[in-house]
Amino acid sequence: MTPARAVLIGVSLIAAQDATWVFEELVREFCNVEIAAIAVERIQGYADLEPEADEETRPEVQLEQDWPQHGVVEFQDFSVAYRPGLPLVLRDVTLSTFPGEKVAIVGRTGSGKSSLSQSLFRIMEANTGRIVIDGRNLASLGLQDVRSRITILPQDAFIFDGSVRENVDPLNTASDSEIWAALDAAQLKEVVQNLPDKLEEPIKGVLSAGQIFMLQKN
Repeated sequence: MTPARAVLIGVSLIAAQDATWVFEELVREFCNVEIAAIAVERIQGYADLEPEADEETRPEVQLEQDWPQHGVVEFQDFSVAYRPGLPLVLRDVTLSTFPGEKVAIVGRTGSGKSSLSQSLFRIMEANTGRIVIDGRNLASLGLQDVRSRITILPQDAFIFDGSVRENVDPLNTASDSEIWAALDAAQLKEVVQNLPDKLEEPIKGVLSAGQIFMLQKN
């Protein structure tokens, strides 16, 4: 092999190594651009969402402090769709439930069972008709009043990261005596009293699934 050929081979190998590095950087930048494009798409999606209704109930509505007191729920010719332009998932639903009643809604997948509960929290807004609880049209109330005064129990027990106190009183509005009363109603007072830090004890891994469900229920 002549010296000139050896030099040419060496230069070619160095150039090949540089080309590999350039290709790796090019692939990496393409991946970064793709990730950034997804982020932009999500931001655009949020920007295109219609704003929710007002958080606070208008003063002229004069909502009672103890609403809902009785729990009479009425769906009046209620229809709703997932989004504007899509077919109705619930059409002209009319039903009433009364205090103390236990009502089961059954149906196949996609028949609108979950949509009923989402509509109670105004996660889905009515296309036509209305929902009335204890004489109050939910559409006339602020989202905070509606969602803070109605409780939903999910099928799977769920708790937040944090202490017992933070899970029982996430808004930090209750006194210690009220928190202990809630734990007593859930039959968990003795369990929490035996924890090293009591109300400040991290709740993860402390309660069983059944106990978590009881905590949610109360």
